[in-house]
Amino acid sequence: MRNPRDEEFQEYVRRRRETLLKIAIALTGGDQHLAEDLVQVCLTKLYLAWPRLRTVKLDGYARRVLVNALIDDKRGLVRR
Repeated sequence: MRNPRDEEFQEYVRRRRETLLKIAIALTGGDQHLAEDLVQVCLTKLYLAWPRLRTVKLDGYARRVLVNALIDDKRGLVRR
């Protein structure tokens, strides 16, 4: 049986995933694969933080998570 948290999150993902992907593609300069990875990281972090995100502007928070994920990815390339 699904809980309301999961249903709310799934509804958010259905409505906003495409937009998040477009933002990620723009951030990565058109790299579709990296953009998909960033969106997955973003959605994972949003899901984990979902209970405390009720008072936050979700779209702004999600964009910030995408940018931070890209920065983290680029840092990893420099370290390797």
